[in-house]
Amino acid sequence: MLAAARSDPTELVRALDGTTIDEVQRVPDLLRAIKKSVDDDRRTGRFLLTGSANILTLPQVSESLAGRKEIVSLPPSLRAEIQGKKPGFLKAAFNRKLDKPAELMIGKDLVQALLTGGYPEMLRRKDPKRRQTWARDHVRAIVQRDVRDVADVEKLDQMPRLLQVLAHHSGQLTNFTQIGGQVGFDDKTTRKYVGILEQLFLVRRVEPWCRNQLERLVKTPQATLPRLRPVRRTLRS
Repeated sequence: MLAAARSDPTELVRALDGTTIDEVQRVPDLLRAIKKSVDDDRRTGRFLLTGSANILTLPQVSESLAGRKEIVSLPPSLRAEIQGKKPGFLKAAFNRKLDKPAELMIGKDLVQALLTGGYPEMLRRKDPKRRQTWARDHVRAIVQRDVRDVADVEKLDQMPRLLQVLAHHSGQLTNFTQIGGQVGFDDKTTRKYVGILEQLFLVRRVEPWCRNQLERLVKTPQATLPRLRPVRRTLRS
């Protein structure tokens, strides 16, 4: 299928309808073929494109599907979702109707829940050592394989170390000079490599919370790691 998509994406897409294409970033030319197909037949929901990298930021992608898609970012499962309940904390908080938590979690239970996160593969593994091994191997595979699909990286061997440094800076103000200095990068290189990790959904920068909208745009963001969960970007055409 991958070979067919690369050799003649137009012919492949012509035969598809109501189809899910996973890891679409591996064949960027598919987007141009999908654009033509969607323009010829404007029925919604014909293509569901998923991927573990933000395809719209890849330099080799020349087609954005502007006006022809909806983007859905899937973060890790929330605690309520893991328990099979509907999340309601934010809605209640903004309505000033906070009740007692449905699940009181303190001490070791809280630490364990945070370390487990919300990635399904982590939740299936009950042994903490197995979860840790899986998470380490998962991140290593993404850094060693997917980074090459996103950008040309000279210091690929330093990416895992940079990710570890960012993990220690989680929740703090983003200081690229300080972060880069700990792995031997200059400010420019650090910004570039952090951007690559963002494209792979391993790192996420959170804008500061201020009442003034302009201050939120200009103040220093915080770096955070989304629970070792690369968010899968979904495009609906």
